[in-house]
Amino acid sequence: MIGNSYADDTLAYAARIAGSYGINVNLWDAFIASCTIDMHYSNIQSGATSYSMRRMNGDSWDYRDNKSLTEILNFTDWDIITFQQASAVVGLPDSYNNLGNLVTAVKGIVGDDVSLKWYSTWANDNDYMKTLTPNPIHYL
Repeated sequence: MIGNSYADDTLAYAARIAGSYGINVNLWDAFIASCTIDMHYSNIQSGATSYSMRRMNGDSWDYRDNKSLTEILNFTDWDIITFQQASAVVGLPDSYNNLGNLVTAVKGIVGDDVSLKWYSTWANDNDYMKTLTPNPIHYL
């Protein structure tokens, strides 16, 4: 999962749910808190090593910090890669302008045999954002 804290939440629960059915899955996320599509695209271009690569292993997290998105994508052969927008901008159409560029960059690393998916999250309203940051995002 190329995402943020919502990807973390999903990994924690999805691994446990699959395990409860006797299904062994190997789920990882490329994590930066509140990371947007634009930030992921900028990071893959620059080689920024600001990602934590995480997975739920039983009841605890395995972390591999200070990784670039390219390092994470080259870590293993992936079956599925999901993309996710940050909830603060998920409802803003312009926040997806670099999604195609990010997909192209990822495909350039992992090839065309990996299934790419979109992981939808919900948008938060201004009042929610005001409780989190001193400089809330204003929606137009």
